[in-house]
Order: sequence, then C-alpha cells, then structure tokens
Amino acid sequence: MRGGELRFALLVAGVGLATCAALFVGAGHVGLAVLPVALTAAGWALWRLPLRYPALLLFALAILVENPGDQPAAGLWQSPLYPLGRLVYENLNKATGIASLRFAVIDLGILALLALTGARVASGAIRYRGAGCLTVSALLAFAALVCLEAWGLLRGGSFKNSLWQIRQLGYLPLLTLAFQTAFRGRRDRALLGGLLLLAAVFKTGLGLYFLHAICGPQGIVPPYVTTHGDTVLFVAAVMIALTFLYERRSPQALLLALGIVLVVGEGIIINDRRLAHAALIAGLVTGYLLIPRSPRKRALGRVVLCSLPFLIAYGVVGWRSAKPIFSPVQTVRSMFVEQEDRSTDARDIENYNLTRTMRGNLLLGTGFGHEYAELNRADDISQIFEQYRYIPHNSLLGLWAFSGLVGFTLLWMPLLVAVFLAARSYRRAARPLDRAAALTAISVVIVYALQAYGDMGLQSWEGLFITAAALGVAGRLADETGAWPRTQARAASTGAENQEGCPA
Repeated sequence: MRGGELRFALLVAGVGLATCAALFVGAGHVGLAVLPVALTAAGWALWRLPLRYPALLLFALAILVENPGDQPAAGLWQSPLYPLGRLVYENLNKATGIASLRFAVIDLGILALLALTGARVASGAIRYRGAGCLTVSALLAFAALVCLEAWGLLRGGSFKNSLWQIRQLGYLPLLTLAFQTAFRGRRDRALLGGLLLLAAVFKTGLGLYFLHAICGPQGIVPPYVTTHGDTVLFVAAVMIALTFLYERRSPQALLLALGIVLVVGEGIIINDRRLAHAALIAGLVTGYLLIPRSPRKRALGRVVLCSLPFLIAYGVVGWRSAKPIFSPVQTVRSMFVEQEDRSTDARDIENYNLTRTMRGNLLLGTGFGHEYAELNRADDISQIFEQYRYIPHNSLLGLWAFSGLVGFTLLWMPLLVAVFLAARSYRRAARPLDRAAALTAISVVIVYALQAYGDMGLQSWEGLFITAAALGVAGRLADETGAWPRTQARAASTGAENQEGCPA
C-alpha cells in the first residue's frame, strides 16, 4: 500500500472511530454523530486555503456577530444576527442538549486556526513570523498564564472559575502569533481595515435602528444601545479613517473620513461610554505626538489652535445642557465631575478591595481560580453575577491582583512590545496605508487598556480579536519595514518570497 493510500485509510478509520465515539457519548444524537465528518471536511478545506482566508473569516465573524453574553440592545431587542451569535458564542451544550459540550464554536474556530498556523509553519509552507521580540513576548505571556493557572490551583483555587478568568486572556498571545503569521502585505492590512470599518458602520446602524425604530415609538429609554465591546471597534474605525486621511490626503480619503466620522461618531455618541471618548482623545494625541515635524503637522496644529475657541464655547454652553447635541460634553464632564451614585461607589469599593488583594500577594498574586479579598462590601450582586469576585469590573487591577507584579509584567508585555514596534514602524514606513496601520495599532492598544481598566475589557471577545489583529499587524510591519531587524539567514530565506501574492 502506498503512503497516500495508507494515510487515506487511516483517516477513514479515524473518522469512523470518532463517529462511533460521538454516537456513544451523545447517546445516539444524530447531530453529534455527523460532527466528525463535518469537522474533517472543514479541516480539509481549511488546509487547502491560504491561511489569510480562515483568519479573515474568523476575525469578521468575531467583530460582526453580537455576543449574547453582552446583552446587546439592553436585552430589549434581538437583531437578525442574534441567533448566529448564540451559535458562535454560547456553549454548544445549550444548542445540542449534550452536557459534555461545554465549549463554543468560537473556541473551536480559534483552536482550528492555531492548529492550522502551527502546521503550516512546521511544514515550512510559511517562513515569515514577524518581529522576533513580539513572538518571544507572546510565548512568555502564554507560559506565564499557564504557570499562574497552576499556581492558583496549587493554592486551592477553583478550576471552573479560573477558566472564565483566563479564557480570552490566554487566546490573546496565541491569536497574536497566528495573525502575525497570516496577515502580511498591504492587501491583507487593507482587508482588515475594511472589515473593521464595515463592522463599525453595521453595528452603528443596528444601534440607531434599535434606538429610533424600536424604542422611539414605544417611548422606551434603554439603559444602553451598543455594548462595551463595540467601544474598541468604534474607536479603531475612527482612527483608521483619520490617520489614513492624514497620510494619504486624497479626495477618496477625505470622503471616507467624513463618512466614518459622521456615522461611527454617532455610534460613539449612542454608545454613551466615557471610555470611548477618552480613548479617542488619547489616540489622537498620541498620534499627533508620534508624527514627525513637517509642514503638514504645523498646519494641523494651527487648525487645532484655531478651533479651540469654538470647542471651548461648545463645551461651556453644553456643560450643563441635557440636549442631545451636547452629549459628548456631558460624557467628558462625567470624567471630571464627581458623581454620587451607587455604581460609582461600588466601583470605588471594588478598586479598594483589589488594591488590598494586590498588597497581600505583590509579586506572584493569588493565581487564577481565586476571588479578590472583599474587605469592604458594596451592594450584593451575587444573585445576578455569582462570579463577580473572580471577574471584577476593573479587570486591569484584577489581573494585577491575580497575577502579581511578575505575572502582570509578562502578561502585558506583548502589548507594550507591539506599541514599541508600531512606533518604530511608523517612522520607517514609506506607504500611507502602512503608516496609518501603525498609528491605529497603537490606538487599539490604548482603548483596550482603558476598556480593561473600566469595563471588564479582558473578557471581551470583540476586544480580543481587534487587539490581537493590531498586535499582529505591528509585528508584521516591524518585520517588513526593518523596525525590528531580521537575522541574516531568515532575511535571505524570506527576501525572495516577501511578495503580496504569495500563498499564506
């Protein structure tokens, strides 16, 4: 028997055994019995496709489809994509009734992409791996996560609850490596940016429809319209449009920027979260500081200075106004004027408890699977969120409390390395699209960090995928522009293949 025939026979035998096992585990469930065949067919198709396509498909699915766990539209309305969101994000045991399927389609998609990436790299089909320092920092972050998980379990932590703590956090460095490998060249970066803009416009449209067509006629004032995860999406979309306009300076770029700012800007307003405005301002200021001195920068500075009187007048008039046109002013005002409400008090108490937990385990933290120490108690929310001490609202301080100084440094290192690489790549990039991508990558890290500090950002699927893509783009740009030098051997092996049309 030839080698190919032997492999095919083993594949058929393996699928047959898996089907029998599925029938046994699922007690004769037909859907589960078909699963091995379906997965094998999907695996074959994925293996034949260039890596960029399954990566783009997974990325698009993650940012376009609503996560039911985020309670989109405040739970008052379900969009046409809501059933797909349930299938993608909810554990399969809810859809199939099979108790053992305690994982979601999104988990399967990520694991399949990681396996495919590893197989392509191991077989030599892909030789590019981006900036070595980002690869090393991502591997160190994942190793630190595994060690902190073991540390927490050895100290008596809850394995079940630890999985909720580390799920998205563990995927971040691995997806960064996969995206760094899959996305390369201007074409892939343009596709990523286009998907982000499309998703931002689509979700803004959903939010406006819900607000005006569903809530308006019924006189309903929803507590929120779009979700926390959409904050990262909206800010990234606006930054893409504005940075591309600054770098390209063409009528097409101007029309794109005007359209995105007007449409997605409305999405940020109805999103009604202070973090979105703070992140957008921080991203714009950071971008302005990074761009080199030039006549364009001086002209931009003069425009900002000339607009200050109008902005100040707008702020003064809207400081105490409740009219919708001044909602950005009210959002900014809420950042500086102390608000006496139960939500703010609860967050202050949580932050105090987290910092006290940090002090007790400064270097290594408690490890995952542990609750933070609740020395001061706010309102009891255990009836609606039983895991609130495992997954605090301030997930950045929570990460520090659970991982300590050493663990936090290692887990956060890929983001800092990516910012460093993007800043260096911006100065070296020759093409407007590449420079805009570098500035956008930095802005995404900023909004991700702010989201983690204020709104459980480390548990967001949307934030995970957008941030991993930004980190991957930063690593690839650093490799292409020479911001992070290659070794001579690797440069020789990849120099002939570094073309945008190469299969990945």
